[in-house]
Amino acid sequence: MSEDLHELAGLRVFAIVAEERSFARAAGRLGMSSSAVSHTISTLEKRIGLRLLARTTRSVATTAAGAQLLCAILPALADIAEGVAAIRSSHGKTAGVIRITAVKHAVRRVLWPLLASFKQQFPDIRVEVDADDGLTDLVAQRYDGGLRFSGSVAKDLVAMRVSSELRGAVVATPAYFKRCGVPATPHDLFTHTCITHRKTGRDEAYQWMFMEQARTYAQTMTGTVAFNDADLVIEAALAGLGIAYVFEDAVVAQLASGQLERVLGAYSIRFPGYDFYYSNRRQNSPALVAFIEHLRAAYSPALGARR
Repeated sequence: MSEDLHELAGLRVFAIVAEERSFARAAGRLGMSSSAVSHTISTLEKRIGLRLLARTTRSVATTAAGAQLLCAILPALADIAEGVAAIRSSHGKTAGVIRITAVKHAVRRVLWPLLASFKQQFPDIRVEVDADDGLTDLVAQRYDGGLRFSGSVAKDLVAMRVSSELRGAVVATPAYFKRCGVPATPHDLFTHTCITHRKTGRDEAYQWMFMEQARTYAQTMTGTVAFNDADLVIEAALAGLGIAYVFEDAVVAQLASGQLERVLGAYSIRFPGYDFYYSNRRQNSPALVAFIEHLRAAYSPALGARR
């Protein structure tokens, strides 16, 4: 029995090393030393008789056998973790791990305002947030939940509205407008230097959306500077590098201080708010249920859960 438990512990260490792609990061997450993690993996590989991880000085990746083993054990490890969390919860302590994927703007708008209060109420729940503008697949990557625009995720997930609509804003510094002029219509933007927001991992930028005479349309802008991070787009605008298209609530402070000025407000559109998406399976973990209820309470004026 002790050998079986030892092997189970080794499989958990292997899964975390494979996920982190680093012995050092896995050691930090497990509360172990890097040498202890390495020894555990070596012992597991000897017991199985196969090499599970390919190690270089810069990275760690699963071998073909390791990838096959990882696919086989992840569901079981998740079930074990949920079972342990459920036992703890039944004895008055809600614990476990919640993995969430969200675009960076949603992290700031939705998660930051309530994360401290959630952790204060549930100190034994570990919250792991992947800020990812690349729209990672929630189900395929085994996330417990994700923050995405309303209506942008598969309908077999439960959706709970957690924010109001968002408004687009075209901004630049006062110095830029003084030097280059103020665009009177969206079409005038083609004569200006624009800062574009490139989609992560793709040679494609987000389009700039406008409304005119009740008609919504998109403009594909090009510019001399492009980023795959919305924060860097704002920093570039503050540096006077050109005109940027951002969410209005992301630049409230800069507009109020006069660091940035907004133009073309009459043409701005509203985007759908964010939903929190999660699996519709019958029994979610106690930790995830606690998080969902905390979200619901924090954003009770919003629409609530729906399918």
